[in-house]
Order: sequence, then C-alpha cells, then structure tokens
Amino acid sequence: MAHDDISRTIAGFCRELSDGTLEALAAEEGMGEAFRRTRASLATGRAEEGVNADLRALDEPARARFGQGFIPRSSRTVDPLPGARNASGGMALELPAGAVQAGGSGGADPRVSAPTA
Repeated sequence: MAHDDISRTIAGFCRELSDGTLEALAAEEGMGEAFRRTRASLATGRAEEGVNADLRALDEPARARFGQGFIPRSSRTVDPLPGARNASGGMALELPAGAVQAGGSGGADPRVSAPTA
C-alpha cells in the first residue's frame, strides 16, 4: 500500500473515533480487540505491524452496514509542478490527545506534518 493510501486510511479511522459508532460496530462484530489494538498503535504515532490488516478488516463491516467504510476506495495522484522540490519523504501522523481516551471520544482529523526530505 502506498504511503498516501495508508495516510488516508488512518485519517478515515481517526475521523470515526469521534462518536463511538465504529467502536460499537467492531464490538458487535467481534472485532473489539482489533479496534483497540489499532487505536493504541496509532496513539503511539506509528502504524505497528498488522495495523493495515486491522484497518482493512474494520472497514468491511462498516461498508456492509452503512454502504461506505472509512477507507476511501479511490485515489488520485498529482504530478508536482515543474521545478517543485521532490517531497517524497516521510509524513508523521498525529492523533489528537482526546482521540485515545477510553471510549474513543474526542477524535478529530489527525494533523499531518509536512513531508520531510
């Protein structure tokens, strides 16, 4: 999975932390541990091994129940403007502090830092 794709996937997951719907759905589907593991991993500022698989697994019941999941199904690529500096370095994702409290409340869009070169 490309870096931009995982960034969008993580951002989508973080948006869903605000109202507890995804957490409740995960619990109903027997995926509560995957939800908690993913939330805890992202709270460290790193996507630990297995997070991508957990995110994709958590997206499926949301897609089935609501007709859409939190993972965008399409992606676009944009070529840089002529003369632009190559910004293909890493990006840091940061969950808001309230997003990892018990119950998952307080989630907002993650802040994404500028690429590092």
